[in-house]
Amino acid sequence: TAIPSELLESELFGHVRGAFSGAHGDRVGKFQAADEGTLFLDEIGDMDVRLQAKLLRVLQEGVIEPLGANRRISVDVRIVASTNRDLEKAMREGKFREDLYFRLNVFEVKLPPLRERKEDIPALAETFLLGFARNLGKPGLRLAPEALAGLQRYTWPGNVRELQNLMERVAVLCKDDVVSGSLIRSSLPVEVPPAQTNLQLEQALAELERHMILDALAASADNKHAAAKLLGIGERTLWTKLKKHGI
Repeated sequence: TAIPSELLESELFGHVRGAFSGAHGDRVGKFQAADEGTLFLDEIGDMDVRLQAKLLRVLQEGVIEPLGANRRISVDVRIVASTNRDLEKAMREGKFREDLYFRLNVFEVKLPPLRERKEDIPALAETFLLGFARNLGKPGLRLAPEALAGLQRYTWPGNVRELQNLMERVAVLCKDDVVSGSLIRSSLPVEVPPAQTNLQLEQALAELERHMILDALAASADNKHAAAKLLGIGERTLWTKLKKHGI
């Protein structure tokens, strides 16, 4: 996606001198450069449909034809492609070729969003922080336990890139050897509440019950009978709980 669509064909397959305006010499494309190796195509879902057809031919026949050339060059390249788009939906909308999808989809790896694999956050965060800290001359910089806990409570709409950017930001801002939980909270776009380390089970259950009651009341437009039905309890029980929680 970083390459304009009109130049992408030349980038992938190469060109010869005079193939188009500004082509002052021959150029080896990425496919030829990656012969007997691996070529990673990022954001494949954004590729122009016309170019998708040419890519499909290369994958099927194992040959490329540089722009302006009369010769075909055999290539043996392993393709790894990625996308954040729903390609099945794109196929239905005519934005991605079905034949190319099935040609690429020999082995699929689905990477869940960061919010669904929070156990990965500590290792990723510490790795990013270590790299940025080294470049900034702060090799001893580390994350406090409450900072890691704050990272795991955030939902990460920007996924790993957002985490990487955050680690660079706190590496610049941190004035001590330890990144604190408060620095993490102030650096995130939304407020992340501090960990409630002393919260008892009874308190947690009471808070959960209160939120469920409020949700049921909102869903039923404050109709107590309907809210009780949603919660699976009697209306009299609901009134007792409303009084208990001060709702």
